[in-house]
Amino acid sequence: MSSTFGGMANSLTRDAHLVDNDQPFSTSSLVAARSGVAKHVREKGLIMEQDIDCLEYSSEEESTKPTEDLDGIFAISSKKSKLDMIIANHDKIYYRPFCKDFYTAIFEITNMTEAEVVAYRKELNDIKVVGKRCPRPIKTWSQCITTVKILQFLKKYKYEKVTPIQAQALPIILSGRNMIGIAKTGSGKTLAFLLPMFRHIIDQPPLDDGDGPIAIIITPTRALALQTTRECKKFAKLFDIRCIAVYGDTSVSEQIAQLKRGAEIIVCTPGRLVDMLTANNGRVTNVRRVTNVAVDEADRMFDMGFEPQVTKILDSIRPDRQIVMFSATFPKKMEALARKNLYKPIEATIGERSIVCKDIIQNGVNIQNLILVVNYDCPNHYEDYVHRCGRTGRAGNIDYAYTFLTPTQERYTGNIIQALKTSGTSIPEVLTLLWDSYVKKEEAMGIEVKVGVGGFNGRSSYEFNSLEKQLKIKQNKCGNFGFKSESYVYFKK
Repeated sequence: MSSTFGGMANSLTRDAHLVDNDQPFSTSSLVAARSGVAKHVREKGLIMEQDIDCLEYSSEEESTKPTEDLDGIFAISSKKSKLDMIIANHDKIYYRPFCKDFYTAIFEITNMTEAEVVAYRKELNDIKVVGKRCPRPIKTWSQCITTVKILQFLKKYKYEKVTPIQAQALPIILSGRNMIGIAKTGSGKTLAFLLPMFRHIIDQPPLDDGDGPIAIIITPTRALALQTTRECKKFAKLFDIRCIAVYGDTSVSEQIAQLKRGAEIIVCTPGRLVDMLTANNGRVTNVRRVTNVAVDEADRMFDMGFEPQVTKILDSIRPDRQIVMFSATFPKKMEALARKNLYKPIEATIGERSIVCKDIIQNGVNIQNLILVVNYDCPNHYEDYVHRCGRTGRAGNIDYAYTFLTPTQERYTGNIIQALKTSGTSIPEVLTLLWDSYVKKEEAMGIEVKVGVGGFNGRSSYEFNSLEKQLKIKQNKCGNFGFKSESYVYFKK
């Protein structure tokens, strides 16, 4: 891989701490060294149970019908047996040391007083941070990236200023810390974890034959996986880094061929990644080289029932890996997962007020005599919209719900249209036009758009169809609470 980060590496890399001293386990028992050079012991990072029911792939070129999916290929394997196949005994596995701290704050940042830091975070959409030794937020790209080529590339794609989440997340992640970022969709979080991920990857040795990825990005839906992959590839070509998407509801053979050829970054949905890790007794791909993980839209992942898959994937990756988790909300289930898998994380919350209100409404609190709900930030899940608006119009009353949308939130209009249809509310023409425009743009890029429960439309080898049916029944009940609420949709510029 090329070292395009160049100047960034020279100006930002301090003494290479191969592992964080705060890690909860000792690496001395895992690293065998001779003459100051780590001995390269080639062992599998995953120990797979032999399962004769697993599919054996004879070659990358094995043909698969375009309509074929994993439901048919893995028909014999059950959800439980697949997860049980992923076993990692970290005490018996050699893991090569790696560096994850690449950041040194410049004088302009270190010279700020604590009062100035607090005031600056307030300017950045009221950032709240929890955690010890949190790096201060940056003000410009050049304060953490010095390579001219990267800065020109950022300018080319109109990333001229850092967003609030980027300003705080970049120094945290480049410092090698685990992080929980609470920020709404469209805040710039994708680039906040991609740029440090690239820096992380180019510091490591190239992939050998049979190696899996160095970094994994876990997303809840096929649409988000494709969107993230497109964003990743734009910048990855600067560093000669390969990025592939692995998701359900598409041909298996092509994804298997890509995985066997090798890629430094895999963007995936959790169910399909488990499929690939267990296929052919673990010979399609593995996670023994994974040292960097990003979990995007984590709350949505839990809403869709992916907690067992995400937990199993994280458990199978080396304990000293770096994990970055982004979410619009921070429910208790996700908090439990974060506490288990993220060692001494820093939590950064952008715009906390609206998130707290959202959590209260999601918890099903019945507020007496509530006649008005204003969704200033458009709900990004069908269930959220139903629960928020469902606080009004109780006991036969006619109340009101207002929802504000921006043109960049067009992908949420499908769920709102679905909710309005279910409740028998008239659908504004401008809302339909916005949705139709979004569908046409996605289809032009070869993406099939569906309005599904919680945004999940993919298929996998697990019995998610039954889960979808259960959620659909639940949604229908929500839509038939008997509330009579006039819903209005307005557009913000």
